[in-house]
Amino acid sequence: MSKTWKHLFSRSKPKGKILFRGKKLEVFLRDGYRGFYFKDAPRLIQGWQCVTDPHDFRSEFVELQAACAMAAPRLRRVAVLGLGVGTIPRTLQLVSPPVRIESVEIEPEVLDIAQSWFGLQTSERLKVSVGDARQWVQGQREGRYDLVTMDCFDGNGLSAACRDPQFFDQLRRIVNPRGLITFNLIKGRPENRVVHRELSRITKGCWAIPGQRKSNLAVFGSPGQRLRIEECVLRAGSVDRRRCLPFRMSPHVKRMERWT
Repeated sequence: MSKTWKHLFSRSKPKGKILFRGKKLEVFLRDGYRGFYFKDAPRLIQGWQCVTDPHDFRSEFVELQAACAMAAPRLRRVAVLGLGVGTIPRTLQLVSPPVRIESVEIEPEVLDIAQSWFGLQTSERLKVSVGDARQWVQGQREGRYDLVTMDCFDGNGLSAACRDPQFFDQLRRIVNPRGLITFNLIKGRPENRVVHRELSRITKGCWAIPGQRKSNLAVFGSPGQRLRIEECVLRAGSVDRRRCLPFRMSPHVKRMERWT
């Protein structure tokens, strides 16, 4: 792990009570939140959840990804690549209750603890597969999804397997023309240049919402539509008025900017 990577997450080193020790990961409790990390990268917390509010995930990246989703004209069918504790699927279910979500997670142990320690429940509207995201994407029908969210992290950051140009071509294939492709990234990481180049190639333009509290960077683009921020703001305002989330969407949406 590089010195830069260590610095980014030095403040997140878990010091709470260990609740579960698995083969590759550990679940801990700290300040009223459960979290988990991979043993080979204990400073990179892979997910949080409040013990008293199951929809409080403490994570700015979840807020940013939900804000990105406001650029999609509709949310009927969503693919989430990388499950974690299920923060993104469960947040999107609150944003758009009718949505059908399919998620894929490469580590079986992650799905196990998401269900046993973080209350994730699968259903007809939330299906989770265990497998490799690249192979899973290849098996999906063209134009099937309104939103494809990439959150495939391991102990070294964004999975190297998900930086291949052919993988981006497959993402473009499975999202509908007016749909959206989003990535959860970390500011300053070298792989961001690859994501920028490839996302620019397969979409009408790259947009970003930089994190303010943490080092996350949400980036997104659409293969067939150009972003109209005023429409995103209207959608976010509608969600905020419902008070269905433990955070306000509009401030994040108003910070959308060109990613150059």
